[in-house]
Amino acid sequence: MTIQPTQTVSLIIPSRGRSLKLQNLVDSIASQEIPEGWGLETLIIIDGEGEPPICPPKINAGVHAIGHAGAGNARNEGIRRSSGEILVFLNDDVVLQPGFIAAHVGAIRAGHKAAVGHAPWKPPGDPTLFDAFVACTPAIFAQSSLVPGGLHDFRAAWTLNLSLARSVIEEIEHPFHPEIRPVYFEDLEFAYRCLGGAPAIVYEPRAIAVHDHRVSIGEYFRREVLLGMMSAVLCETNRRCFDALFTTEPRAHAQGARPMLDLDTPDHRRLLAYFVEQAETRIDPLGDQHDAASRLFVSHLPLKRRAFRLGLIAQLDERLAWDQRVPRAAEVLSEDAVFSGLGSPANQAHEKRPMRTAPGVQSG
Repeated sequence: MTIQPTQTVSLIIPSRGRSLKLQNLVDSIASQEIPEGWGLETLIIIDGEGEPPICPPKINAGVHAIGHAGAGNARNEGIRRSSGEILVFLNDDVVLQPGFIAAHVGAIRAGHKAAVGHAPWKPPGDPTLFDAFVACTPAIFAQSSLVPGGLHDFRAAWTLNLSLARSVIEEIEHPFHPEIRPVYFEDLEFAYRCLGGAPAIVYEPRAIAVHDHRVSIGEYFRREVLLGMMSAVLCETNRRCFDALFTTEPRAHAQGARPMLDLDTPDHRRLLAYFVEQAETRIDPLGDQHDAASRLFVSHLPLKRRAFRLGLIAQLDERLAWDQRVPRAAEVLSEDAVFSGLGSPANQAHEKRPMRTAPGVQSG
């Protein structure tokens, strides 16, 4: 006998310009087993650009196109259209593994307000040390710091794989702040405002969504520039959340950073050359690269800070509108005395040179 669902889990997926990966995600949703007594609805919000996927009836999909508004506003649209007691936020470039939905439902039914799942990076067929750097260090996501079954604070609210009890946001008109856009910090600000600063997000490692996004060196540093820009935006929109993340107010930070950028340029040029050389090294796909990746991470921190400061200064000086920030981040990087050549997606010379190969690794 078929048991009619009495509760619903809503998947909310903002998407922009990644139609093929979105289709892969939809296909993986269709393969999920839904817990008994639960129904599924899938809300896909096309944020200004992209083709709608082919959705099988099983996933109960609604695909809605909006003008480009940023990831947070796209999620707000999905929330508005959803009906589920449990909301699951996903990136459009993840692929769900078996048991994903059941794991999130189980975490929220156990009484947790929110749950973050495991989001391993998809291994490339020709891995480099930079791929290990992204996957094994806190360069982008500090996943290795999460404790299975443990509670974590708002810093773990990564919306590529995050579930939430609807009751947490029932009285909030705009769960994601509409002015923190196009992307970055909108997820952490959302969690800080909705969940507070205390640990409230359980780590559920059985909710696995593989992250199909190979990051390039240029993309990584453009991301850091944009993070710097968005930190100034965060400070303007939610100072308490900003203070929970950063120790120095943006203008004071920028004032101290300006003279150092020129002074550090010679050292940073040498460091970037070393970083790129090491990062491009081919590695054994089956080998343990944690130590090498960790050393590369520690050595690159001055470059990470430089890119962040460039973005912070650009946002403070230019008062960039939200839809100017992504293109301006690429320009800022390409104009910098250290990062020129990495800033433009069409001019990433480091991605066109032959890769170095670590000893014992077959190339080609």
